[in-house]
Amino acid sequence: GITQIVNIIVLLVMYGTILSKISPLFTVLIFLSIFLCIVFSVKVTDLQLDFWRKKVSPETRRNNYFKGIFGSRVNHSNIQLNRSFSFFARKYEYFNIRERKNYVKLNMFSFCTEIGISLLFMIVFCIIAIFIGDRVARGHLQLGYFTMTMTMMFNLFSTVKQFSYFMLNQNWYIKVLDAYFEVMSLE
Repeated sequence: GITQIVNIIVLLVMYGTILSKISPLFTVLIFLSIFLCIVFSVKVTDLQLDFWRKKVSPETRRNNYFKGIFGSRVNHSNIQLNRSFSFFARKYEYFNIRERKNYVKLNMFSFCTEIGISLLFMIVFCIIAIFIGDRVARGHLQLGYFTMTMTMMFNLFSTVKQFSYFMLNQNWYIKVLDAYFEVMSLE
């Protein structure tokens, strides 16, 4: 966690210095995109956790209850005696479908988040690539500078993307633990 933050700060200072020689706007653009990525990750984590609490977790508990009924010998005998197999089978099927749909929605939410963060990085990357490519084409910069800048941007964006995943996961765990301690502190 801390080493990733230090690594990103060092990369940002180094890349920001190199890119600011062309235009200070690039440094601002990179810092802004990283800030937006972090804010977006934190907000999405909150929304995912709320969705999980309200939709996924209750359906999973209900589904596990009806799944567990069929695993007990005593319950199995009672189901046969009362001829209630169709009732429990329908309930299990119903909650199984709802649980699966909610997990699909949660995973699609995560997928859309990843796409959003990647699109943000790609827009910034393309703006910088077009601007520096234009400067190389006009003869203001050498081709090696373009190659170096593109390699730096790929490296920076992959590092920031790894960090955003780390933040997303850590924020999720912190929120879950926070909710746990909140429940445990009730007296």
